[in-house]
Amino acid sequence: MSYSVEVITSIKNVSRNDWNRLSHTLLTEHAWHSLVEDAKVMTITPRHILVRKDKKLVAAAATYVQHDALGNNMEESLFGQHLTLGHLLGLKLNPCLLCYAPMSVTGPGFLFDEKLTAAQQQKVFTLILDEMKRIAKQEKVASYGFLNPRAGKAFDAAMKREGLDTIPLSAEVFFDIKWDSFDGYLGSFLHNRRRQFKHELKVNKEKGIVTEELLRNHAELKEVSKVFNETYEKYRPGTAWLDEHFLKLVEKHFPGRVLIVTDRKDGKLVTASLNIFSKDEMLLYRLGKNHEIAKGSFSTFVTALYTPIKFACEHGIRRVNAGTSTYGYKLARGGYREPVYLHLKAVSPVRGLLMKPALFLLGRIKRRRHFDP
Repeated sequence: MSYSVEVITSIKNVSRNDWNRLSHTLLTEHAWHSLVEDAKVMTITPRHILVRKDKKLVAAAATYVQHDALGNNMEESLFGQHLTLGHLLGLKLNPCLLCYAPMSVTGPGFLFDEKLTAAQQQKVFTLILDEMKRIAKQEKVASYGFLNPRAGKAFDAAMKREGLDTIPLSAEVFFDIKWDSFDGYLGSFLHNRRRQFKHELKVNKEKGIVTEELLRNHAELKEVSKVFNETYEKYRPGTAWLDEHFLKLVEKHFPGRVLIVTDRKDGKLVTASLNIFSKDEMLLYRLGKNHEIAKGSFSTFVTALYTPIKFACEHGIRRVNAGTSTYGYKLARGGYREPVYLHLKAVSPVRGLLMKPALFLLGRIKRRRHFDP
């Protein structure tokens, strides 16, 4: 029984079927990493690690050398408005060799065959970690690690043994869809959520807002991308990249699996949501909103939450990934949170010593913000 390790510089250099056999979410699919490469919206270099056992792919680490990535900078995600303070404390993380799903705050990058025994998993982790350390040295990065691996106790033990710090980064909100109808979903909560939903629809109707579902976005791509980018420019200037070209790429890589929901008033676009789905999962990926027209309405709830959940109920999709923001209204409508962790280690031992206390403090702040009641 022999293992072999290979590093590839493009996801296109590995079979889609082999990769997807290990994949378990939309953000770990071959199509997602292919979209990342074609979109070219981030300053990253693929260095994917493949582990084969007797020529069969049994594990993969979707790994990227991340520089100052547009809108997805790991330092920004960790430090937010305290980025300069983080640098003063010696917490310079970029360039970083990171195993994750780019264009996502939460997507894991580590995949393995669940049929592997505990001893085999341990062997695979060791091989991947050794290869990551080699690449980190070769690429002269400041740090390396894993985002949200969800790989179980054996992986966590390996992280601890290798001295990687674990930081709670954020939290994802999920909905488990246990109903075959949207009416069943609405009737499944206390406090009469059905009445609340009808009230929200009534307010939208009074304001002349009409919701539409578009499985294919046709000529409206430019208009939809405009409202996405205006929203992101408002909150994070310089991070707008959801243009018409990007939306076309999404449709190319996920054919027949894109749901765009729009709200309109007097023909003008109020809100739009971009959603990607598989037979098992719906990813609520991006929301755009015309804040002036949407003011005082519930178009965000209907466009970005209710309509995709309705679609999931009607198409037998059993899990909805609702992202990491606006916990309140999602939790109030039946969602639940799962933590997102970052496992990280500085290449320089000196920088590692400087990082430890600061990352511990940062972890406490993040945990209080995302997980504490």
